[in-house]
Amino acid sequence: MKTSAITFLFLTICQIAYGQVDTLIDKRDNQVYPISKVAGLYWMSGELNFASERAYTPSELERKSTGVSGSYYDYEEAAMVCPEGWRLPTRSEWFDWFRHQLLALDSTLSFVEEYVPKKKNEGWVLHTGGGSMRLFESGIIPGLGRVEGDKLLHSPDHSDYWVAADGELYEQRTHLHVHNSLITAHGHFHHLDLRKKKRLRKFMVRCVCEGGE
Repeated sequence: MKTSAITFLFLTICQIAYGQVDTLIDKRDNQVYPISKVAGLYWMSGELNFASERAYTPSELERKSTGVSGSYYDYEEAAMVCPEGWRLPTRSEWFDWFRHQLLALDSTLSFVEEYVPKKKNEGWVLHTGGGSMRLFESGIIPGLGRVEGDKLLHSPDHSDYWVAADGELYEQRTHLHVHNSLITAHGHFHHLDLRKKKRLRKFMVRCVCEGGE
């Protein structure tokens, strides 16, 4: 009974405060984000841009030259940076989101999801069995690149996102590498050590909220 009450309260917060509408207002800074519903989850349709303590927020010049929106976060901040009632999506939720977006463009697509047991980069891959999924050309996802050592490494056909810890390897360090031909979800410790700032990588965040069916 206690668990059910907590779950009901969580869903109510999302549906009444944020749901049933097409925008999310982050009460911390009043920034507005479009949202959409996919497979029972409300998704931010853009990248989180909350200026947390350690976030890399691109300058106006960088935004104009790259078209990047949103801020980049280290793994520790990413785990708690979403607005109240919202959270990071899991790997499976991300893969479902990509399937939904791609099938909306081409209903004949079929997908391959496979586990890759590499020693250092053990993880999962989603692809269509060959060829480009045209994720960036179609506008499904923007080319955002990453930040490394507090330097923006922009790429028009590559984006990295943080993924919620979901009983998988590497605790909170699981992330997505999005390319036109495939999407990889894995975790590792190199380049993500908070003590090694010159090599520290920061990725983008999108947040989700349970919304029922």
